[in-house]
Amino acid sequence: MSWRQLDGPKLAELAVTEGGFRLRARTLPLETLHPDPLPYGIVPIAPRTQGRYVLEAEWQGDGASAVYRTVTITSIARATGLPSLSVSQEVLLGGAGWHVRRAPRGGKAEVRTRGVLSLFEPDAPGRWWLEDGNAREFTILASWHDKTPLDCGRSECHAAIADAVTATPMSHALERAIEAARSPSSSITCLSSAMSRVNVGSTTAASPT
Repeated sequence: MSWRQLDGPKLAELAVTEGGFRLRARTLPLETLHPDPLPYGIVPIAPRTQGRYVLEAEWQGDGASAVYRTVTITSIARATGLPSLSVSQEVLLGGAGWHVRRAPRGGKAEVRTRGVLSLFEPDAPGRWWLEDGNAREFTILASWHDKTPLDCGRSECHAAIADAVTATPMSHALERAIEAARSPSSSITCLSSAMSRVNVGSTTAASPT
């Protein structure tokens, strides 16, 4: 069995032994993939900075067609940097001296350190209050994927924009059709693809009309 790397930064110390059934390699250090100083709080991790490596194995027996399989290795999961996580999602924290000041009910997770790095993985849904070495507080909201609200109109998100968009005609198109006991496709037509702009404070939201 043979191996080759298809994607990602070049792995260091790549060695294949035991006829291809054992592969050893060293992923690149964080400072190579993320040379900029880490921002405070949850560090955003993109494909470019997460340490993503794709390997392909090729196996071929006597008189048989070759079989190919790919394996993807990542040093850390991608992260948006926003303080809204799924339970068991591990994130990298920028700053030092992090610890859990208050956990939600049933939460037992702690901030783990690996050298100069701080990692956190919530193990229960709810609000987590973290604190760094300078006593600055950082709040994280953890939830299960199937119980995460899919709206952006909550008070901790974009409530003002959601309230403004709610008043537009398109937001009530289906409601009007149901009340009239008619199909939305036969009674309501979008006459224009122009966007009406709704100013909310210093934020501008666009909504279809």
